[in-house]
Amino acid sequence: MWRFGSPEDLDTIAEPEEPADHPRADEIPTWLAHASPRSRAVIVLHYLEEMPLKEVAAVLGLPLGTVKSRLAYGLRAMRQAAGEKDEPGFDD
Repeated sequence: MWRFGSPEDLDTIAEPEEPADHPRADEIPTWLAHASPRSRAVIVLHYLEEMPLKEVAAVLGLPLGTVKSRLAYGLRAMRQAAGEKDEPGFDD
């Protein structure tokens, strides 16, 4: 197979960026503990495991609407634990 351009050295390919150093990032596990276990499962699968919500629903055997509700309730609990205002758009 022919490729155009020059081959790239694997060492020169961009490394994934380091996560931004947020001053309160170390508090996330504490905030997550304020969510119910059901909401926590959805949050972990969606945000930490980077699963689409449809896949989270399939893995947990739940309707998509239930997954969305649990995500919303869990994020609200985390916001309250973090002392943030419950405003639309905070999570995404």
